Amino acid sequence: MQRKRKLVRFINRSKLVSLILLIAISATLLADLLKVITEKMEHYFFHFYQENPLKILIGISPLIGLLAIFSIRKFIFSNKPNKGITEVIENLNSQKRTLKKDRIFSHFVNGWLTVIFGGSTGIEVSTVVSTAAIGSVAGDFVNRKEISNWLVMAGVSAGITALFNAPLAGIFFVVEVLMTNFSMTALSITVLSALTAGGLNYFMNQESFFQIAQTDWHMQAMPFFFLLGGIAALFSVYLTQTIIRVKKKFSEISSGFIKVLLGGLLIGTGILVFPSLYGEGYLTIKNLLTGNADKIGFGIVSSTYQYWQVILILCMILLFKPIITSFTLASGGDGGVFAPSLFLGAIVGFLVAQFINQTGLGHVVEINFVIVGMAAVLSASIHAPFTAIALVLGLTGNYQILLPTLITSLVAFGFARKIQPYTVYSYNPAR
Repeated sequence: MQRKRKLVRFINRSKLVSLILLIAISATLLADLLKVITEKMEHYFFHFYQENPLKILIGISPLIGLLAIFSIRKFIFSNKPNKGITEVIENLNSQKRTLKKDRIFSHFVNGWLTVIFGGSTGIEVSTVVSTAAIGSVAGDFVNRKEISNWLVMAGVSAGITALFNAPLAGIFFVVEVLMTNFSMTALSITVLSALTAGGLNYFMNQESFFQIAQTDWHMQAMPFFFLLGGIAALFSVYLTQTIIRVKKKFSEISSGFIKVLLGGLLIGTGILVFPSLYGEGYLTIKNLLTGNADKIGFGIVSSTYQYWQVILILCMILLFKPIITSFTLASGGDGGVFAPSLFLGAIVGFLVAQFINQTGLGHVVEINFVIVGMAAVLSASIHAPFTAIALVLGLTGNYQILLPTLITSLVAFGFARKIQPYTVYSYNPAR
């Protein structure tokens, strides 16, 4: 009798492991596919608009994308609202499985359309929800909601790992953001899924998103990293508050079509003036990481700027990015705060480094501050410092600055949480 029980337990565990591996592989392929086609099409459309004699066309691109999403949502998905990561959290907290298979397709397509047509956000949240839905659908093969939740976490872990080529980021994101009730079994499943996704990415020769040279740092720069952490926290709060308030204003508009029309035109106007706000903004980050800030496309008026003009325009972009991102999300775009936080963090880090070097307060490596700034703002925006650290270091492949990245991210996280104890994803207007 005992031998039979052991055999049944072994078979059940084998089935669960097989299911986890299948989820991890499916989530990895979906995330990699979304990443590749988004990057290719975003690059194509952006350069098409920039090289076109009628550059003003870039101003209507976001409206085209939002109208397409509005139509798909209305005629195919019965006007189901887009809640982003909140959908995943609600599914995990519910006694029933609320993430259905249609969310795989809807978030994949809507996230893709949002970014390639210039919506000022990223595909990270679309990837999270789509891959979580893969795990949720696989939950049909188990008879316990707890196990179904583990499968959702497995999908998300693999999706984040594949998207950023950073297994630790996938693991930490699940632990810090989704895993409300910690258990070793849930952690083991999350780790197995992330390692599977990382191995598959390695097999497919997926490299770090930002290929940069390794840089060193000195202890004399540590006080400036503390300064960067504080400033990063303030901008994360600015991003969160802007999104919450703009969404609240847009929620007062009863017509979905008017929301799309208004949002599309406002986003288009912002991008027309500052093309760097188009899409995810990773091209801007790449230019800052490679010391080519002067090559960032700033606007339709001129293509060449003096140093002080570059700094001034970057400051303006820093202020307008959260607003344009908020319009994107409030008017029906599919996305979140991952890419906007990285974008803001890169510019904040660059400007802080410029200020230190130009005023003679010290001499710091600009690239280091760009990288650390990205991690700091993301850490403060999602209240997940270890996710941010693993994600950014995985994106850049620069692990020599682990210590300043860790300290700055923790400072930003602590300061932001003191000011504002919630994120865009955990905010509850009823409280």
